[in-house]
Order: sequence, then C-alpha cells, then structure tokens
Amino acid sequence: MSRFSQYSPLVWRLMVFAFIIGLASSLPDILFNFYLLSLGFDNSVAGELASIVRLAGFALAIPLGIAVDRFGGIRTVQVAAVINMAVWFAILNVTDLALLRGFYFFSGVFFTAQSVAVLPSIIRVTTPEQRPFLFGLNFSIFMGTGVFTALIGGMLPSMIAQFKGIDAMSTEAYRVALHGVIILTGIGLVSLLGMHRRIMSATTNHAEVTTHSEGVPVPLATMIYRVLGRLSLGFAAGVFHPFVNIFLRQTYAIPDSQIGATIAIFSLTSALGGMFCGVIIARLGIRRAILATTLACASLIMGILLPSAMWFVIVYAMLSFMISMVYPLGDVLLMDSVAPVQRGLASSMAMMMWSLGFALAAMLSGRLQVASGFTWPILLYAVGFVVTGVLYWVIRFPRYGMAQPTVA
Repeated sequence: MSRFSQYSPLVWRLMVFAFIIGLASSLPDILFNFYLLSLGFDNSVAGELASIVRLAGFALAIPLGIAVDRFGGIRTVQVAAVINMAVWFAILNVTDLALLRGFYFFSGVFFTAQSVAVLPSIIRVTTPEQRPFLFGLNFSIFMGTGVFTALIGGMLPSMIAQFKGIDAMSTEAYRVALHGVIILTGIGLVSLLGMHRRIMSATTNHAEVTTHSEGVPVPLATMIYRVLGRLSLGFAAGVFHPFVNIFLRQTYAIPDSQIGATIAIFSLTSALGGMFCGVIIARLGIRRAILATTLACASLIMGILLPSAMWFVIVYAMLSFMISMVYPLGDVLLMDSVAPVQRGLASSMAMMMWSLGFALAAMLSGRLQVASGFTWPILLYAVGFVVTGVLYWVIRFPRYGMAQPTVA
C-alpha cells in the first residue's frame, strides 16, 4: 500500500478517467466493424474508416498539443468530450458512406485529445521516478477496460435483440449498443469536473519545472526525429489489430459473444503487461527493453499464421502482453527528453506520427484482405514491430537538461 499512497489523489482521479474513457473507446473496437457489415459494407470500408479516424489524430494532434500546453490538458479533453458525444449521435443516425466518413473523422478528435492530454497532466503531479510505473499503469487501465467492454459489448446486441424482438446481428441491435459510447463519454466528462484548477495549482513537480524552464526548448526537427518510432508502431497497430474481430469471424466462424470473450482475454493480458514496465526497465534499461519487447512481438506474430483458433488465442494473448509494454516505455523516453513546456506538443507529435502510420496501414490492410486474405497484413504486422525496435535502438533520447543519455 505504501507505493500507492505516495501518489497524489489527482493521479487516481486521472486513472478513473482513463478507466471510463477506455470503456468508451473500446466499445467501437468490438461492435463498429459489425455495425458496418450489417449496413452492407465490406472489409475495405471498415479499413477505410479505421484509417479516417486515425487521420484525425494526424491532422489535429499538433493543434490539440498546443491547446494542451496553453489551456491545460483537462480543459482540452472536456471540450473534445462534448464534441465526441455530438459526433457519435450523428454517426449512429446516418447510413450514407460520405457522411459516415466525415463524422467518423471528427470522432477522432476526442481519442486524440485524451491521448495527448493525459500524460502531461500526470507529469504535473508526479516526480520522474514515479512516471515509468504510472505511465504503465495508465496504459494498463486504459487497455484493461477492454476486458469489461469485450465481455459486455459482445453480449449487448443479443441482449438488446431479446428485449426489442429483433435479430442480434441487425443494424438496430448494433446501433443501440453503440449509444454506450455517448453515455460513457458523458460520464468521463463529469469525472473531470474541478480537475483543471487543482492540477494547475499542484506543486508536486514545481522544482523540476523551475529548473528546466530556464533551458532551451528542444528543436522541432529533433522532436520529429525522436517520434519516428511511433510512425512504425502506428503502422504495426493499424495493419491487423483493428480487424481482429473480423479475422475471428471470417477465419474461424466464431459468434459475436465468443469473439467478445476472446478479445477480453487479449485486453486482460494487455492490462497486465503495462504493469511490468518498471520491472523491465530496472533489468534492461529502457532502450534495451523496447528492443527486446518489439522483437518478441514480431516473433509471436509469426505464430498467428498457424491455422488453429486455440493457438491464435494463446499467441495473441502473449502478444498483447508484450505490446502493452512498448507504448509506455516509448512515452517515458520521449517525455524525459523534452522541455516541460513542450510535453503537450511532444505528446501530440507522437500521436500524429502514430495516427499517420495507423491510417496508412489500416487502409492498405483492408484492401489486401479483400484481394488475398489476412496473410500479408500479418506479415506486415511483424515487420512493423521489427522496424520500431530498430528505430528506438538507433535514435538517442538524452534526458532534458543533461548531457548523458537517459539510459544505458
């Protein structure tokens, strides 16, 4: 208990927010592709829309990062939450593909805002020594919510169908279930009330801010160079993961409720993996840890090619565990290598590069699936992690204000 009691209560409120928003963000991961299929669209449209929502991250990450640095992360997320509720209401009430493209793009505003804003907010109320654990915990909570969403989300259409007397795979069943995104976003918005003033007045990190603020900001070109690993990581994330539910249905004919339970297993192992960031850093150092985890991911991905549903579940659960360590490790490297006043911008640039990689990969993957199935997307999935590991190993991340590298 002593480890947990050392953190500010504001940290735990941010973790509650991560839990609620994790639920809101993961519900479409379970149901939205099925909703599109029920409307008569195919895998290529699912890939296109998965790309479009990430393109919002690419297009809006820098403005949102500037907003975080200028107005604070909490205020930025609150505005984005209101936009998200309005946009999802529109998404669920149109069927025209052009309108779906437009509204789904703007649904990415909230996803990008919360991704950009949370880490700088955590940094304001923590010390450098606390961050590896908390970054991992934040990621674990966000991913772990997928356990609840996958279990409940997978059953929601069936429950709604029984209540309304309709088919469980009908458009109406999926549409009603996806209204949960609006409800959960509203709950997340309420959980942030009063947080901006308290975080901005927090003094836990005052000494660090005072020391670093006298330094020279990191050049923009240097910052772009340091986030190249996020581009390849985004490509790896987008080329297969958004289609896991479709893969399970089309390859192994698994029903929706079982797909939900299967994805819940992946979310659970993701949640557990992020908790081990501090341990692996202590043993290997951050850069060695990233190289080891990315190469392990690539090796596991190759196991997906074996034609066995049970083997797929085992391998992908292990893969989810490893992947959930890569993201927080990269966040620690980046956040410690820039000036405090640049952290919102740095977070947004990382999100921008990740979103670009994800968008390109998802669009390419959707077309590859229609043309030749899932073999090429799976191979590209492995390549993406190899490239990510190499980039994080080659690129140096000196701690801001210090001459020596952050890690060995």
